[in-house]
Amino acid sequence: MKRWLLTIFALLLMIPSAALAAGSTVILGIDDANLYDGMTRTYSQGYSPTVANGVATIVLPLVTTGSISGSTIVATPNLGTVGSAPFVFGNYQKTVPLSTQSVNSGTGTANCYYVRFDLTLTSDRKNGSYPVVIEIEGTDLSGNTIEQNFTTYVTITDGKADPAPTDDSGSSSGGGSGVSASKPVLIVTACAVAPDTLESGDTMQVDLTVKNVGRRTAHNIRVNVTSDDPNIALVDEFSAPYLRGLASNKEAEFSFAMQVMPMALGGMHTMTIAIAYENTNNVAFTETAAFRVTVNQPIQFSHDKVELPKDITSGESFSLPVNAYNTGLTTIYNVKCTLEVPGLIAASAYLGNLEPQKSSDKTMSVFATTIDSSTKYGTTYGACVFTYEDAKGEQYQESVEVKIEILEPVKVTDEEKVKAEEEAKEQKALSQWWISLLFGLAIIAVLASIIIIARFSRMMKMR
Repeated sequence: MKRWLLTIFALLLMIPSAALAAGSTVILGIDDANLYDGMTRTYSQGYSPTVANGVATIVLPLVTTGSISGSTIVATPNLGTVGSAPFVFGNYQKTVPLSTQSVNSGTGTANCYYVRFDLTLTSDRKNGSYPVVIEIEGTDLSGNTIEQNFTTYVTITDGKADPAPTDDSGSSSGGGSGVSASKPVLIVTACAVAPDTLESGDTMQVDLTVKNVGRRTAHNIRVNVTSDDPNIALVDEFSAPYLRGLASNKEAEFSFAMQVMPMALGGMHTMTIAIAYENTNNVAFTETAAFRVTVNQPIQFSHDKVELPKDITSGESFSLPVNAYNTGLTTIYNVKCTLEVPGLIAASAYLGNLEPQKSSDKTMSVFATTIDSSTKYGTTYGACVFTYEDAKGEQYQESVEVKIEILEPVKVTDEEKVKAEEEAKEQKALSQWWISLLFGLAIIAVLASIIIIARFSRMMKMR
C-alpha cells in the first residue's frame, strides 16, 4: 500500500505584528543563536519545525529587553478557520514561565520563555500554506499590557487530491522528492552592516545578498529589515523592496538605511531580515535571518539626597533610606551604596540592576561606635558612595559628603544609682498603698450593696 510522505516547513517571523501597549518598553524577540529541544536547526540557520506521527511541533524561544510581571507570559496559537486548516482544533493556550533551558545538544543553558506547541494534524488535510499566529500576552512591572504576535507558515505537501505541481515552464514535476524538488528556497548569503555600534541619531547601512538555493524560480520577492526596538527604523522606506523573480542558483542584492532615534534603548538589539516570496503556484513562503547591532546611550544616574541625623549617641543605631534612579535609556548594572564614615558601621546597600526609567530603594541600618582610638566622640566626616557599572563592565562612582556628631554616652554615678533605686522603691510602695486603698473601697461598696438589698427585701415583705 502506497504511503504518503508528510513534510511541514514552518518558518516563524521575528516581526511582532501587534504594537506594544503604550508606555511599555518590554519587547519580546526570538533567540536565533541557540538550538533548543525540538529543533534541528537554530533560527539563524533556517529553523523549521519537526513533524512525526501526524503532529507538527513548533518551538518558539523568546527573550525580552526588560522584565515581565511574574516572569510568565500567556501563549495562544490562532490556527485559522475550522474546516479549512489542517489542524485538530482544541484549547492549546498555555502559561509559559521564564526558565533555564538546555541548548546546543546539552553543551550549554539559556534563559528564555520556551514556547512549544504540538499540533495534531487532521487525516483529511489538504496541500497548501496555512498561517498559525502565536499570540503572546503579558504585563510589565509597571502594569502595562504587552501584546505581540509571531506568525508561522505551515506548508502541507501530501494532502488529499492535490494536482501535481508544475515547474516554471508549465510542465509537470511528477516524481520529485520532497519540497526541495518543487519549491524555491531563498537564504541570506551575505550581510554587511556599517557601523555595527551606533549612537543616538546615527544611520547605518545594511547590504544583503539573497540567493535562491532551491530548484525552482522564486516570484514576488519582498525583503524587509526590522528591529526589536521601534526606535531603530528604516529611513525613507514606505514598503519592502520588491523583486519580480529570482531563478534557481541566482543572487540579488538589497540595501537598507536605518536610523537610531533619540529614544532607542541602549544595549544590543536584534535586527530581523524577513524574505517573503512565492512559487509558481502562488504558494507563499517566508525565510528569516538576523544580525545584531549595539546602541550606545549615555548613563543617567541620580539619587535622593543622603542626609545623616544631626547627632547620635555612641552605642545607638538609626535607619538611613537610600533611593536611586535610572532616568536614562540604557540599563545600569550592580548599583551599590556604601557608607564610609569613621565611627559608623553599616553594611552596603545593594540595589541591583536598574532598567531604563526605573528606580530602587533600600534602607541601611547604621550603628554608632567611637570615631577612633584618640578622638572617640565629636563631629565625624565621611561620604556616602554610590558605585555602578555599564554594559561593558566599566565602573562609575559618585560620592556625597556627610557628617554627624557622635555623643558620649551619659555616665551614671553610684550615688545616682542608689537614689534611682530608692525612688523606685518609693514608687512601688506608693503603688501598693493605692492598690490596698482601692481594694478596701471595693469591699466596702460590696458590703453596702448587700445591706441595701437586704433592707429593701425586708420592706417588701412587710408590705
